[in-house]
Amino acid sequence: MSTAAFHISSLLEKMTSSDKDFRFMATSDLMSELQKDSIQLDEDSERKVVKMLLRLLEDKNGEVQNLAVKCCRAPLLQGPLSCHNPGNEVGREWGEGRSLAAARGVRPA
Repeated sequence: MSTAAFHISSLLEKMTSSDKDFRFMATSDLMSELQKDSIQLDEDSERKVVKMLLRLLEDKNGEVQNLAVKCCRAPLLQGPLSCHNPGNEVGREWGEGRSLAAARGVRPA
């Protein structure tokens, strides 16, 4: 496992915390990682990231929800596993998540 993938895996674990501040900080750190030009994730890691972001769209904390939406705008997540590609399972879930976010007043990407 690469250093980046290990770090992302650690962040994903923190995103499951019952503490909203841990979830917020982990999501914020993920957003910073996803904006780096040098980051490269394998398909499995990317899929885990997207699925976690979809889960965070249903978070009880609106700030965590907003960060999840912003993370899905990251260039890294615009490829085959893109949140926005309705032709794959993740993309279909993202579409459903966007609808859920909109219903809750979160502005989707």
